[in-house]
Amino acid sequence: MADTALRSRSISEIVDAAFSLYRRDFLQYFMVGAIAYSPLILITILTQGLSGLGASFTVMAMAFGAILAFTLVSGVIARMGSDVYLGGHANAMDTVSRVLPRVLALIGAMLVSYLIIGVGFVLLLVPGLYFAIRLCAVPQTVVLEGKAPMEAISRSWALTKGRAGHVFGTLLLVYGIFYVLTLGLTLVTALAGNVVLQTIINSLIGMFCYPLLTLVSLVLYYDLRIRGEGFDVEHMSQSLGTHGYGAPMGSPGL
Repeated sequence: MADTALRSRSISEIVDAAFSLYRRDFLQYFMVGAIAYSPLILITILTQGLSGLGASFTVMAMAFGAILAFTLVSGVIARMGSDVYLGGHANAMDTVSRVLPRVLALIGAMLVSYLIIGVGFVLLLVPGLYFAIRLCAVPQTVVLEGKAPMEAISRSWALTKGRAGHVFGTLLLVYGIFYVLTLGLTLVTALAGNVVLQTIINSLIGMFCYPLLTLVSLVLYYDLRIRGEGFDVEHMSQSLGTHGYGAPMGSPGL
């Protein structure tokens, strides 16, 4: 099993540590990922044969449900992965109850982030990518540090200062792996010509891959904190002092 000790890592080591976290509690992550993709499958099934206002209303309602589901799942994976990475244990059901109070803040923070990134892409490709890189730690700061939306934006900007290349290389590697692994299956489902089948297969791919992508972002977040704030030393001191695995959610220590 790969090394998951709390320390600074190279780009490839970040991805390797995320894979190790994923393998350790695969079934729980897959179950959580299924929660995010279930609304997408329902949208496709329920809108088959519908047209006009009925179809539009159904799509809007289910799309809103999908946004809530993905937001909750992103927070749960980040929280659960953090617990394990800091020496604790994964418990999906317990984690859901701990993350629920942060869902609205997480939605707000992500909407602001998407707006900023979208403006960047309207201006030019490079600003959009740069903003995406600098805001990559927004979900983690909301869930793990208890930040409000605008505080999370500032916090992510500070964490990634001077390390945009490191973040870009990490995200490029993991998304490159993701697209290589899923390209063949995506092409096959496209050739099938059945919308429901395509949605189900693509959703299954997402259920497998989405937790891993989120875990990479989590390990990257801690890597940025270790490099910029010496978080590994801070956490070790807290653990020795409390015999625990860090402060509760909302504390600056996490």
